[in-house]
Amino acid sequence: MRRRALLASLGVVGAGCLGGPLSGDGAGTTNPTTAGDIPDCPNFDDERPTVCAGTDDRFSLSGPTTVEPGEHVSFVMTNETDARFSTNFYGYRLHKLVDGEEYLIGPWVVPEPLYHLDSGASHEWSGNFSTSTTDVEHSPEETERAWFNGLGGGRYVWTGTGWFDDDGQVRVAWPFEFDAEPLSPEPRELSTEREGSTLIVDAGGGTGNGATVTARRAGDAASDRRVIPEQLVRFPRLRNTIPRFEDGIEEVELRNSTSWGLGVRRSNSPVVVAYQGASYELTAR
Repeated sequence: MRRRALLASLGVVGAGCLGGPLSGDGAGTTNPTTAGDIPDCPNFDDERPTVCAGTDDRFSLSGPTTVEPGEHVSFVMTNETDARFSTNFYGYRLHKLVDGEEYLIGPWVVPEPLYHLDSGASHEWSGNFSTSTTDVEHSPEETERAWFNGLGGGRYVWTGTGWFDDDGQVRVAWPFEFDAEPLSPEPRELSTEREGSTLIVDAGGGTGNGATVTARRAGDAASDRRVIPEQLVRFPRLRNTIPRFEDGIEEVELRNSTSWGLGVRRSNSPVVVAYQGASYELTAR
């Protein structure tokens, strides 16, 4: 079974990918990591217990504590129990930790086959992380390769979920630092036209195709969600509207948009997004 699912609204990615405490040698020049090296284990707001390095002896995993842009990294998980662990090797997730909150970077859509990690077996994910803002709409196509573009410096956490037959789901979290400059995403180079305080942008989907997305300054309106730069760069309906606001621009109209973006759909009510201290209301028609 290799169906694809839209997971942004579900809060899960397949059956999960990692499952237990993380310890061992890091990738590249990373030194062996112990429980004392992993501060501030994230506390995700759902029913799955979250474990970080040293808090559970059912698993071991090697991974980096600091990652440089372009550096090749790997995460290797080993099932240290006598039981089978059920998981989804496509279902890893990357979050960024900002002001005590976890922000999903991706993947947002994954294949959902069920895999098993037998007693004593290991699985490795490897790839690299980059600051490049091209090719950012990431969807896993291999069970052993993991890569992310469009990342700024800061603290991230690699997570996944799985379960033993006689136990509930568990989330494993592996925090690490990405040593890079802050991300400042720019909109893509598209055709624009100014009409008074409105900026009209052609998304390039072809006349009459796709939706028209309108973004307006929302003042002090309560936001439905906060978006960080590493999220905005992944959703063209946000990336091609919000960063275009400047003095004198009160509205950005993105025409012929065939992409998607965090609930900004024709069938939905307006979405108010908070981004870097300002709020914007987005609608699609």
